[in-house]
Amino acid sequence: MTEAARIQAILAGHEEEYAYFLDRYADAIHRMVAGIVDCAEDAEEVTQDAFIRAYEKLPTFRGDCQFSTWLYQIAYHLALRRARKPRRELLFDDERALDALGDEVILSDNPEAGAADAAVERLRQALGRLRPEERTLLLLTYDEERPTAETATIMGLSEGNVRTRLSRLRKKLFVLLSHEPEDS
Repeated sequence: MTEAARIQAILAGHEEEYAYFLDRYADAIHRMVAGIVDCAEDAEEVTQDAFIRAYEKLPTFRGDCQFSTWLYQIAYHLALRRARKPRRELLFDDERALDALGDEVILSDNPEAGAADAAVERLRQALGRLRPEERTLLLLTYDEERPTAETATIMGLSEGNVRTRLSRLRKKLFVLLSHEPEDS
């Protein structure tokens, strides 16, 4: 069944079909949200709020973009609102940072694993110094591998602006990583 058919089924009263969207997109939405908000509890709450909001607004979904793009837009804007609120806690979730990197580091007795851990930590610190919008742009582009057009739609930017911001972000990360001490 296509997503459009599932949406029509939900609108016709078959609410159980919404579980498909939860199963398909919950992890990816949570990763994006976790890259924006400061704590795991907020990320979980915003993710749930995004799915609830999408369900409530489903009758307004016009279908001029993919459902996933529309859902990402909702989650992105809710996460930005939460990130701009005064911080309730200043906790850092290491698992969230590693998930946002998109790569798994294999730990072993290999001396190179220690160097990989240090590199991951330096990258985590550099990413933590970026604004939520910048982290989201990197996450959508490199972790989620979303096309430029879809990233632009989700973030409310033009495609050219996405490309320009990515170019600037790569330079900014290079500078941040170049100035991070190797033994931090």
